Amino acid sequence: MRFRLLGSNLEVYGLTQNTTNNEYLMVFQYANKGSLHNFLLSNFRELNWKSKL
Repeated sequence: MRFRLLGSNLEVYGLTQNTTNNEYLMVFQYANKGSLHNFLLSNFRELNWKSKL
């Protein structure tokens, strides 16, 4: 599985579940330009819905 972000391909290594609260988490390749959370905070208005999904 691969995820495209900011013109580069980030590989998704898999899914895991937090045993404390049962939330699911995606495990991504290290992103040297920062986290997906910070990227979306900074660029949310400029992204179209297709890019956000």
